[in-house]
Amino acid sequence: MSIWNLNVNCGITFGEDSRLTVGEKLKSYGATTALLLYDMAMDQFGYQREIEKVINDANIKVVCYQVEEGEPTAQKSDRAYDFAKDKSVDAIVAIGGGSTMDTGKMVGKLLANGGKTRDYQNNPCIGNTVFRPLIALPSTAGTGAELTPYLTCATEDGKKGGVANTPVTCAIVDPVLTYKLPPVVTANTGIDALCHASEVLCNCTSIPNPFADLVCMEVIRTIFKWLPIAYQDGSNKEARKWMSYAATMGGFALCLRMISFGHPIANQISNTFHTPHGAGCSIGMTAFVHYNVTENPEWIRLNAECLGIQQDGLSYDEVAVQVVKAYDDLRKLCGMKNIKELGAEESYVDEIIENLKADKNLAYNPCPPKMDVLQKVLHEIYAL
Repeated sequence: MSIWNLNVNCGITFGEDSRLTVGEKLKSYGATTALLLYDMAMDQFGYQREIEKVINDANIKVVCYQVEEGEPTAQKSDRAYDFAKDKSVDAIVAIGGGSTMDTGKMVGKLLANGGKTRDYQNNPCIGNTVFRPLIALPSTAGTGAELTPYLTCATEDGKKGGVANTPVTCAIVDPVLTYKLPPVVTANTGIDALCHASEVLCNCTSIPNPFADLVCMEVIRTIFKWLPIAYQDGSNKEARKWMSYAATMGGFALCLRMISFGHPIANQISNTFHTPHGAGCSIGMTAFVHYNVTENPEWIRLNAECLGIQQDGLSYDEVAVQVVKAYDDLRKLCGMKNIKELGAEESYVDEIIENLKADKNLAYNPCPPKMDVLQKVLHEIYAL
């Protein structure tokens, strides 16, 4: 068996009403003043005030900051840091979606190392002092940002910029925080989580790691079972619980192995059409799945196993058709748009390919796509 690594970046507390343990956890870390970052939804649903009270009841001072709406940017992160830097903050609590948690990570990075967000974007070799404690409470089931030791936010010129070495100290995953998510957010975040697991699983042969395979396959199985239910009936607490579980495990998968090219496509889609990240992931994942039919038979086989597709007595092509159909059906059931429905001409596909060729991140991927094959696939799924 090849050598492989398992890195656990933070503790995880999971379960209904686990959010109410945040005060105890902060106290155990010796915190005296906590910066509470939250988004508009957490304010509207009353969770910001609840968490503030829980922290206060632990005799810890709370400084509150509402994170600006939309995808995170360098400018938004800098404004949050400017607010916090003179407040004697020695702990951060971020409650909200991926944007809020990533903002919390970036503020922690700046509090520990100084400077501006742009100093650290796409520059992993500087600012390695880690801010602790940083507690993340996800209010959606998709991004996995509560576990990943990095973040993404738009650079000052509007492009995606990664920031490394921003680990969370503790993730508190309470499915109750997701109960009021509208269907469109449930779909976007759920597809994002599925994309994480599917892409990480893609590198199963180039970066052998049996634990990563197990995690990815568990996430895929869980999402295919529970996302349709959570999307169609948001009041189903069992579905919400399992989607929260799958999203967190999807974040864990991202800590174990690299993703593939679905997310680089998703980032282009989101940047161009200003769509939620999950909407871009839907298109990136569709391209990724169709591409793998000819280029990654092992990925098809493992997915067939996840989806309970009987493989004995069937040809590879027959199995592949069923796997592709399962992914396409789930995407359509969740109301996800194709490239044409976003308002793009088919020639936009060629623009995606040219941008991918210039994407430096793909150069480090152990299984980079064959651009001619991917270009053909993108044309095929343009209106699918």
